[in-house]
Amino acid sequence: MRIVALVALLVIVGIGVVLVRRRALRAAASAAGKGAAYASLRAQILAASAARLGIALAPGQRVWGVLMELGYPGSVVTVVALRDGNASIYFSSGGGVLGGFAHEPVRQAAARLNAVAEQAGAPLARTEEHPLPAQGEARFHVLTTEGVFTAAAPEAEVQRNDHPLSALYAAGQDVITQLRLVKQKREAEAGGKA
Repeated sequence: MRIVALVALLVIVGIGVVLVRRRALRAAASAAGKGAAYASLRAQILAASAARLGIALAPGQRVWGVLMELGYPGSVVTVVALRDGNASIYFSSGGGVLGGFAHEPVRQAAARLNAVAEQAGAPLARTEEHPLPAQGEARFHVLTTEGVFTAAAPEAEVQRNDHPLSALYAAGQDVITQLRLVKQKREAEAGGKA
């Protein structure tokens, strides 16, 4: 009788181990899928051009897009703001906020970020490589007709308003705020319809 009980217990434990492993593998696959989608979206915008995206520039304009990326523990937040007013936020851990182009405050904030980048006296260097920011770092990729220019600094420094990247950071934060307000409005409207 004890042998039968022991065998039954081992079978139950074995099934439990298999189920836990399957759940862990599904979670890992899901996380990998989210990470791959994020990496793909990021790579697409960094490899794009104003002409390919149909973004018209006025005479003298060379900046057509800005990525502001913020490094947090286990995640990166990427804010994409294009000269035409299109803006989105992507999370390396999955998800994001899309569809900002349909909202005037978002379009204005995205255009302002591009204008700030156009006038920036920030120390931007041309680059072919586009590393993610380290934890606690703010990194900017300015997309121009002449290529991609980048700069990075600790986020705590750019928040103080006396850093060469502070104006870009503040304009990027405004894009985040406007997208967040749109998302909250959508959620409130969806909640009211339920």
